[in-house]
Amino acid sequence: LGALPLMRTRIAPAAGAAAPPAESARTVFGDRRYLVVAAAGGLLSVYLQFIQVGLPVWISQSPVRAVWLVSAALCVNTAVVAAAQVPLARRITTVAQASRATASAGAGIAASAVLVAVAGALAGPAVCAVVVAAALVYSVAEAVQACAAWELSCALAPEDRPMEYQTVFTSAVTVGTVLGPWLITWSLTAAGNLGWLILAAVVAAPAASHLAFRNYT
Repeated sequence: LGALPLMRTRIAPAAGAAAPPAESARTVFGDRRYLVVAAAGGLLSVYLQFIQVGLPVWISQSPVRAVWLVSAALCVNTAVVAAAQVPLARRITTVAQASRATASAGAGIAASAVLVAVAGALAGPAVCAVVVAAALVYSVAEAVQACAAWELSCALAPEDRPMEYQTVFTSAVTVGTVLGPWLITWSLTAAGNLGWLILAAVVAAPAASHLAFRNYT
C-alpha cells in the first residue's frame, strides 16, 4: 500500500531532455484545405475507368466495332505508366509542383476524352489512329496525376497524424472509383459522343482547382 503513491507519481524528464511533441488538436475534418484536395481527388479518380469501362461502352455503340482497340489502349497504358511513373515521381516533390502537375494531368485526361469524341465523327483507320493517340495522352496524364496525388496526400498531412489524413484521401478516391463506371456508362449511353465531353468537364474542373496551391510553400 505504501508503494501506491509512488506508482501514481510521474517521472519528471531529465534536465535538458526534449519534451515530446504535442499532437495537433485539429482533426482532418477541420482541415478544409485537405478536404478540398481529397474531394477533388475523388472526382478526378473517375478517369481511372476510362479505358476499362468507357472504351468498351463507346465501341459497342460505334459503327466501327474494333474491339481490339481496348486491348491496344490497355497495352499503351501499361507500357507508358510503367516507364514514366518513377521518373515523374522524382520530379514531383513539392505541393506546388504536385498542384501544377494535377492541373496539367486533368487537362491531358480531358483532352483524351475529347479525342475519343472526335474519333466518333470519323471513319475507317482514322478512328483507330485517334483512339490510340487518345490512349497515349491519357496514359501520360494518368502517370502524372498518380505521382501528384501521392505527393499531395502525404505533404499536406500533419506529421503527427498521417494515417488519419491519408485514410480520408484514399476513401475519397475509392468513392470516385466506385461511382466512375456508373457515371461513364450513363454519360456515354445517354449522350453518345457528347458523353465524352461531359466526362472531360467532370475531370477538368477538380483538376483546375489545384491551381490554388500552385504557389504553395
